[in-house]
Amino acid sequence: MGKFQKLQFPLFFSIFTCILQGAKLITKGEALTFISPLKKNSVESQFQWSPKYFHACELRKGTIARTDLVLRSSDGDTDTTGADSGSTLQKTTSAKNKSEKEPTDSSPSGSADKVISRKDVEDDSNNELLESIVGAAFDATKWAFSELRWRSAEALTASLPTEKREEVLMRLSDRPNIESSGSNITATAQTDAVERGSVQEEISAALAKQAEINSQEKAEWVREKENIEVAKQMEQAANERVKSELAIQQQRLESEMAKVDELKVNISKEKAIAAADAEASTQHLQQQEAQLSKEKDEVDKLSVQKELQNLEEIVSLTEKREKQQKQLKVVEDNLREEMKKEKALIAEVASTREKREQQQAELKIVEEDLRERIKSIDENKSKISQMKEEEQKIEISQVATEASTESTPDKESGYYSPKQYRNLSTEEKGAIKEKRAAKKPLARNEDKSDESSIHPVLGPVVSELGYKRIHLVSSGKLGTIPIWKKQRNYNHSRAKAMAADKKKSMHLGFPGIICLHEDVDGKLSVLDGQHRVGMMLNMLENKNAKEDSVDTTLFEKVLVEVYSQPQAQVGDVDSHAEKVFSEINKAEPIKLVDMPGVASAADRRVITEAVAGLKNQYPKMFSTSQRCRVPNVNVDNMRNHIFGANILNKTIGEGKEKEKMFDGGKKLNDWLQIQNAALGELYENSEERQSFVSERAWKKASENHFYLGLESSWLYNLNTLEQNRTEQNRNNR
Repeated sequence: MGKFQKLQFPLFFSIFTCILQGAKLITKGEALTFISPLKKNSVESQFQWSPKYFHACELRKGTIARTDLVLRSSDGDTDTTGADSGSTLQKTTSAKNKSEKEPTDSSPSGSADKVISRKDVEDDSNNELLESIVGAAFDATKWAFSELRWRSAEALTASLPTEKREEVLMRLSDRPNIESSGSNITATAQTDAVERGSVQEEISAALAKQAEINSQEKAEWVREKENIEVAKQMEQAANERVKSELAIQQQRLESEMAKVDELKVNISKEKAIAAADAEASTQHLQQQEAQLSKEKDEVDKLSVQKELQNLEEIVSLTEKREKQQKQLKVVEDNLREEMKKEKALIAEVASTREKREQQQAELKIVEEDLRERIKSIDENKSKISQMKEEEQKIEISQVATEASTESTPDKESGYYSPKQYRNLSTEEKGAIKEKRAAKKPLARNEDKSDESSIHPVLGPVVSELGYKRIHLVSSGKLGTIPIWKKQRNYNHSRAKAMAADKKKSMHLGFPGIICLHEDVDGKLSVLDGQHRVGMMLNMLENKNAKEDSVDTTLFEKVLVEVYSQPQAQVGDVDSHAEKVFSEINKAEPIKLVDMPGVASAADRRVITEAVAGLKNQYPKMFSTSQRCRVPNVNVDNMRNHIFGANILNKTIGEGKEKEKMFDGGKKLNDWLQIQNAALGELYENSEERQSFVSERAWKKASENHFYLGLESSWLYNLNTLEQNRTEQNRNNR
């Protein structure tokens, strides 16, 4: 370290003194030829590289140019070639400056004189030049610090190995970017600022700057002494900084080298483990390949057998499908015919709707008249009832008088027995005739009041029960009454079918009753019996067209019950009609299987036993309502579906061995259990089927393991559970 300090100190001192001397020479306008021979090229290039040096040179040139300009711009009589610095120059302002000033400030002659000396111009320029020179000297000093640190780092790391030394120097990376070629040195133009030094270096730089400022006032020997001390401080600060940075970088390098060694050891261990794993995996793969080859041979053998079985099943299934397709074609033809009939019915319904609209318009007019009549009828009802009571009292009294006294005539009432009338004189007979003639107008008024109580459409009331009235109405008048708006649609084909059946049983009369609803305004609507009314109208039309010769006199007096809306429910017409409608339709219709003469007693017993067994096994899935929701089922509905599917007529065997497939309730119950399991398996393995029903329905069916309520296709599938499984497996493949 001592040798390094001896070598670097003269270098730094020579650099610093050259910078200060150069500043003086530039201020005097002399060339930059003052650099010491020691390290002249590098110092000169660094000093000239500084932007502040270039600025100083430009300022120097500008000072001379400005001085010449001032001298040339003065009056022509003035001597511009004189070298006397104390000579004065008089400069006259231009006309433009003269016009800009206010009149009060101008001299009597109209011009302002300003005296400028050569010394003033040079002093201003030299001051600006000195500031630029000081900045250039400061930049050169920074470069000198950087050079000193780099040389110190090279000397301190000389004992280290080459690779380690290069790594440490590269981490330090504090050397300026200067390329040298022989004696010529070219500095790379850098736009970035030089790196800042440490605190001690900054202090040394500040002292150097202060020493340069103080050097103008002090003696030369004192200035040189201060420069030497400052240079020593700067060199010492640079060496201390380099030592600390080298220690840090060396410590970091050693820690990184230790980590690298650990990584190498770990990598070698991992390689050994990976090699062992690779060997084990290869052995395992070889064993698996051997097992797979064996399994393939076995699978090939089994696949051949299964394919043969599948082919046989496919042949049988194709035959079944052909039969089913034929049946489907028949069903399609029937459906097409029904569609044609329905289209014709729709056209008829449209025409009937138009007719009904016209009828309703006419009925509205009639209803308005009826309302007025009903009001008067209601007023007269009370009077008529009172008169009837009085008549009954009179009749009772007359009967009593006849029984008690046949001989005594009743002069007040004018009633006489034949014997009494014979015994009367001619005058008495004349008086009696006058009394009877006076009573006839009263009887006529009573008859008129009875006629006003008759309904204009339904006719007279047969019986008044309070909550409803009974009438005898002809089928023609019933056909003019509109159907209730919430009643199901009228099906004319059904009415025709009912008429055809009724022709065969006309001797039984007309069972049943037609139910009507009457609102507060007197408007009538058919609640129940719309198809029976249509049946009667159809039979009347056929008779009028002379297509039938059926006696339809029984349709002239049809029993009708009318439910009138109470006055308390004036604003709630629909609720009263809905309640009556629901009360009428609460009765469940009889099923086909329970109709007498349709199903045999043996078939009914087999079906009932099988369904009862299912209900006992799955009680939660059976509902008492015939309108139950999926996946629930109703006992009567299920019995009727089984009977309608014609399952009990299926046979097995041929010839003498031919017998019924289900000759007992247990066999049918077993078959239902198989169908339930097969249907559940289909739904369990198919998300598409599950999507056909709601999540709630599927959850209940799967929890209770009862699936027959999800759909009804199982009624027409007589395959066994094993056949269903094989068909499903084939479809999956």
